[in-house]
Amino acid sequence: MGKKFDGDPDQYLLADGKLYLFLNAATRAKFLEDVSGTAKTADDQWANIKSIAVGEL
Repeated sequence: MGKKFDGDPDQYLLADGKLYLFLNAATRAKFLEDVSGTAKTADDQWANIKSIAVGEL
């Protein structure tokens, strides 16, 4: 998505030693459809946005 969101502490997943926090149950379900592919996409996007303020995205 290329954005930053608040997460729901009830919607999470521990996978491959990482904690993933999701916006809601629907985004968690979508992530579970392709954990490794979506995790790679998320890691790639995070590298580009981690230093950018939320209001600038």
